[in-house]
Amino acid sequence: MMKIDRTHAFSIEEARSRLEALTTYWQTKYGIKPEWSGNTLRCRGSVKGIDFDATMDVAEKTIKCEADVGWLAERLGARAYIEKKLREYLDPSKPVTALPRG
Repeated sequence: MMKIDRTHAFSIEEARSRLEALTTYWQTKYGIKPEWSGNTLRCRGSVKGIDFDATMDVAEKTIKCEADVGWLAERLGARAYIEKKLREYLDPSKPVTALPRG
């Protein structure tokens, strides 16, 4: 299980909007299914034959992510990919409307 903590400078609503943009991108590109419960996001699906199951909790100033992708996918760069996407979608220099959605 990978654990990734990411800080952000947005309100909870803005951070959530940015994660919604990211999950729309993942849903369009990979078929990952997002489910929200309050400020907790759960994403499940399969990416290139690899099962993906992640939970992201949106809080004031932080997003805590726990993702289960299997040990091989983790070794092959899943952590780096998730961290890169979180950096991209939480970049304050990009307006939420400019973020890719598919």
